Amino acid sequence: MNQINSDLRGTTLNNVDFHADIPLAITFEMPDNTQKLKQLENEIKNIKFKLFTNDENDIETQFSTSDHDIAYSNHQYLLDNKIANRDNVKVTTKRAPKYQPVENWGNKFFNSQNRIMWFFFGITFVILGIFLVKGRKIYLKMFKRHND
Repeated sequence: MNQINSDLRGTTLNNVDFHADIPLAITFEMPDNTQKLKQLENEIKNIKFKLFTNDENDIETQFSTSDHDIAYSNHQYLLDNKIANRDNVKVTTKRAPKYQPVENWGNKFFNSQNRIMWFFFGITFVILGIFLVKGRKIYLKMFKRHND
C-alpha cells in the first residue's frame, strides 16, 4: 500500500487511468488499535483506481491447506464446506510435535567424539595453566638476587 502513490519511475500509481496487465495485490499492515484501523479505512477509500471485488464477478475458487478447505462460491466464503463469517469461525492450528533426534550409531559416534574432545581440551588447558604458573615463578626468580 505504501508504494501505491509513487514508484521508482516517478509515476503515480494512484490515478483513475491505472491499468495493470497482471493481477495486483495490495497488502496492508494489520492495525492494532482503532485509530490505525480508521486510518487504514480512509486510505482504502482514497484509492482512485477501481478495485476488484467479488460482487462484480461471479467467480468460484477453492484451495486446501493441510488443515482446512477454503472456497469462494456464490458470493459466500466457505471454510470446510460451511459458510464462514467472522462470528462463527474458530480456526485452530496444529502444533508440530517436539523434535526428537534419532538415536543411531552416527549420533552416538559424534556424541562420544564430542566428549573426548572436551576431555582433551580440558586436560590441555590445565597443563597450560600449570606451565603458565611455573613459568611465571621461574621468570620472576631470574631477577631476584641470589646470596651465594
